[in-house]
Amino acid sequence: MPKMFNPKKSVAFVLLLALLSAPLIANANEVITNQAQLEAIGSSSEALTGSYVLGNDIEVTSPFNSAGDYYIEGKFNGTLDGNSYKIMGLRKPLFDEIGPSTDREDDGALVKNLTLIGTVIGGEGFLAERINVDGEVQNVGASGSIVSGDTNIGGLVGRNNGKIRDSYANVEVNSTGYEPSVGGLVGFNNNLIERSYSLGDVSVSPSSHRGEIGGLIGQNSGLINNSFSQGSVTVENVGGIAQDFVAGGLVGVHSYSTISNSFASGTVSGTRITGGLVGFNHLGNVLNANSKGEVTGHLFVGGLIGNNSAETTIRNSYSTSNVSCGSTSETCSALIGFSSNERVTVDNSKGIGQVTLNSIPQINPDQNADIPAFLTVVGDEYFTIDSCYNSGQPILRGLKSTFPNSCGVNQTTSSSYPINTSTGLRTEKKEAPSNFRFEPNDLTFKKLGIQIVDLMKNTESNLVNSITVSVNSIAEVVVQKNQELQIKLNYASVLPVQLWVRSADGELVFLGELNFDSEGRAILPSLILTMSGKKDLIFIQYEDVYQSFDLQFQVGKLTLNVVP
Repeated sequence: MPKMFNPKKSVAFVLLLALLSAPLIANANEVITNQAQLEAIGSSSEALTGSYVLGNDIEVTSPFNSAGDYYIEGKFNGTLDGNSYKIMGLRKPLFDEIGPSTDREDDGALVKNLTLIGTVIGGEGFLAERINVDGEVQNVGASGSIVSGDTNIGGLVGRNNGKIRDSYANVEVNSTGYEPSVGGLVGFNNNLIERSYSLGDVSVSPSSHRGEIGGLIGQNSGLINNSFSQGSVTVENVGGIAQDFVAGGLVGVHSYSTISNSFASGTVSGTRITGGLVGFNHLGNVLNANSKGEVTGHLFVGGLIGNNSAETTIRNSYSTSNVSCGSTSETCSALIGFSSNERVTVDNSKGIGQVTLNSIPQINPDQNADIPAFLTVVGDEYFTIDSCYNSGQPILRGLKSTFPNSCGVNQTTSSSYPINTSTGLRTEKKEAPSNFRFEPNDLTFKKLGIQIVDLMKNTESNLVNSITVSVNSIAEVVVQKNQELQIKLNYASVLPVQLWVRSADGELVFLGELNFDSEGRAILPSLILTMSGKKDLIFIQYEDVYQSFDLQFQVGKLTLNVVP
């Protein structure tokens, strides 16, 4: 059966970078060209709600706001467009907080299109200590190093309660703090990170015996999608102080949420709990992910996950990491070091690396086995590096054509997402079998809540419609042609729900499979409808028991009426 969203075979992921590169509206933003103007953003509550755009690169040549811990103090609740310029010479975080402390429809903050460079000594991250629930970061990068004793430390942000998209950190991160959460991009994530990555090495030289460290995120209870880390992760256990640390190549501790379409490639050296992708997976899901860096630890050590709790799902994931540990064979493995047996699903996943226990190589039946075909489309296969695009940094393969070509206009590239002429969706056609049918089942399914969001709106309410559908209901929403949409779902499901689209001529095309988090939420990648007319989005629930009958139970149907 088809698996989780694959950018080669599903709805197009569409970067906002192309939208944000449009000419600026002169009367909508105050232009910032020097350090004094940048400092003034934090001078009053009114200034903190303004709209700003950089007019050039800014070099921080002397300390300002020296009495505070941040260059811009207070909660920033406006918009800052870096306009693809840099702020250089940073010695502490640029912002205190981004976004209001509570979720309010008339409030919010956005920072985008900005690069930060410097050496931060003390502080939580290059951009901000915290992104609050209504704060968002798009296309922001950081380069340099950070050494800090704070609790939540990340190359870009200390704690994220908002949204981070299309961003990166190439920052060497070192923590000397007490029980810290340390990540290459974010220390603690409690909301959304997608299409983002970390390249720098992450290490802890702690003053306590416990904490979390990850190549991308130290501690995570939010959604991570299409992201990766490639720096090393190291717990410096001098004198046995850090004996109970949790270390992961991507995430240290992962709880109550989902990691999908992501990977880690750096080495991981830990102590008590160590994993090539995730150190400790607590009530979380890992879907379409992989790890490949060498993993070394002591007690619970796994090529993919070190320690896995009850009520978790590991699906379509693998590890090629070689694993070395000093524990017993019951807690050291090429895939999962130790796992609970209660309501744990491990599906289509394997570890194929060498396992060494107390310096003695062990027999791994899956060692050097071929990676199954369905696994070759996940993880780093999503990304590519081309010196002509994105300054040579990794980008999603299908998004390459959305970046400017720095090598000249005569060089072209094709997108991995062709326009299907029948559906008008950017997707590769995959037709259903001839005897495939949808059948409602009133006794099985609950109502499916759907929110449709316009991603082209940043400062005002972007909700297009909010509806509820069920097996026998008919719902229709009018949307604009070429409008960039995101669909958010809420459904109390223990099984995945598949999404199919049916065009006006009756053609069925599979778009992907949805896995809901512990609160019954799922977010589809952005999609653009390029042709007018009606398209039916059909949500169905798949169960293996019905596979031989080609029978799919319909959860609900939503008709999108695309108008010019």
